[in-house]
Amino acid sequence: IVDLATGTAGTDAVNLNQLNGPDTSSGSATYVLLTSDRYVFLDSTTCGALTLGTPADFDGVTRYVINTGANGITFTPSSGLIANRASIILPAYSGIILRSDASNWWVFGTYDV
Repeated sequence: IVDLATGTAGTDAVNLNQLNGPDTSSGSATYVLLTSDRYVFLDSTTCGALTLGTPADFDGVTRYVINTGANGITFTPSSGLIANRASIILPAYSGIILRSDASNWWVFGTYDV
């Protein structure tokens, strides 16, 4: 298992609560990513969309989002693009690693959960 905060491989499970704690959508149809969010767990059965904030406000920090539901979640930035697109869809039961360059959002990886 790799510790997502340090990139160090280890044998122990990573407790995301110790890495600035996960933030979870609480049933709203659209979740707005906060600058304090690092690890976000969204259930696509209650949350079908994620609005990414202005890229300049999120520059330099990696965000991890996990879709724990059976539907896709649409990611749309409030300004700029995400992976050179106006929006993307995170498939069911998958995760994504995002980072901003102060102008746009970039996808640094996706994975199944």
